[in-house]
Amino acid sequence: QTLEYNIRVNPESETTVTFSIITVMRCRAQQTAEKSINAFAVEEKRINDGGRKLFEAWKKGEMDNALAAERIDRQLVKPWDAAYRHLAAIELSEAAPAGRQLALLKRYAATRRDMFALFAEGLRDGDDAKLRQADDRADELSRLLVELKRLQASAKHR
Repeated sequence: QTLEYNIRVNPESETTVTFSIITVMRCRAQQTAEKSINAFAVEEKRINDGGRKLFEAWKKGEMDNALAAERIDRQLVKPWDAAYRHLAAIELSEAAPAGRQLALLKRYAATRRDMFALFAEGLRDGDDAKLRQADDRADELSRLLVELKRLQASAKHR
């Protein structure tokens, strides 16, 4: 309301002020997105390292399917859900410099979360259909990774 009022009172100077406020807000959103993307990379490595150890132990027979499912829920599904919720809370247009990357990372985090949730359910319940759905999500992840790498490569050449 204040901005509308200011624009009507003095259109020449207030319009410039309005655009400055919008520009500052966009810059802050971009900076927030960039910080979150960088933090996401660190968190992704931590989650993946833990997941790698979990799956190695499961493959060696150090835990049964029920225990593996419980640990997948706790060590992978919950952290991926938290990562997704953190990224999803950031509002940034895909037209912004980090906007497309942020949108892809949101899809990536949600897909990882969903893949591990389906895998855990499949292990816990002995449900082959859930395991196939988890495989489908893994295929989707591969496509997202290709797209993310392509985006990062094009950003380096600008």
